[in-house]
Amino acid sequence: MAGYRDWIDKERLTEILRDLVRIPSVNPGFPDGHGEAEVARYVKSFFEELGLKAEMQPVEAGRDNVIGTLPGAGDAHLLLEAHMDTVQTAGMSVDPFGAAVKDGRLYGRGACDTKASLAAMLAAVETLARRGAVPAANVHVAAVVDEEIMYRGVAKLAEHIEGGRLRYDAAIVGEPTNLNVIVAHKGVVRCHIDVHGVAAHSSTPESGVNAIEHMAELVLYLKRMAQTELPAMLHPLTGAPTLCISMIQGASLRTR
Repeated sequence: MAGYRDWIDKERLTEILRDLVRIPSVNPGFPDGHGEAEVARYVKSFFEELGLKAEMQPVEAGRDNVIGTLPGAGDAHLLLEAHMDTVQTAGMSVDPFGAAVKDGRLYGRGACDTKASLAAMLAAVETLARRGAVPAANVHVAAVVDEEIMYRGVAKLAEHIEGGRLRYDAAIVGEPTNLNVIVAHKGVVRCHIDVHGVAAHSSTPESGVNAIEHMAELVLYLKRMAQTELPAMLHPLTGAPTLCISMIQGASLRTR
């Protein structure tokens, strides 16, 4: 394995990562989200310039997964998966798309989560292809959309696997884990809860229904549930489930 690692040109790997970070791909679910289309085009062109096949997998309007293939010697199929979208850039103290390198670190939105993973996968494929090395398994690199919000990209990929259009014998998913191999994941369930009230003048609150107060009661209920019920749902690898209330928004809709 050490010999294969020596094949990787670190300067080229940095160049690929800089290219990716310099392409804005904030998830469109966030304010001023750019979407992943430009990164998808970059990945597709990357494979095509190597003379390799790359397919666009439509997920929703303007948002496509890209699946590039490095043919192998056998019938086995290995999936390398990484997402193309990032979270928002608000509050960053560096140029989010500058990809500046300082003291051996590259700075920018998505540099760690998870364009570094995608860059490593692309660099590995490029290295093997240019050296004429044929891997034992067919290698697919799937660059997917929408990891940061609703997971539509990987859901579409899973749909094709379940339907038999794609088959994999093993998969490696790129995420920042300090190079630790992670074999279990909590998963996620997201809930959107609406609490409705009736507007009234602040001098006569009894004539209305205060949705904020009712939401406060609901938040306290969920917190108590998390403290009393979730610890019992212990998993040997991931620990107990967690609960995070991350956003509250309010608006006046109607009056009595």
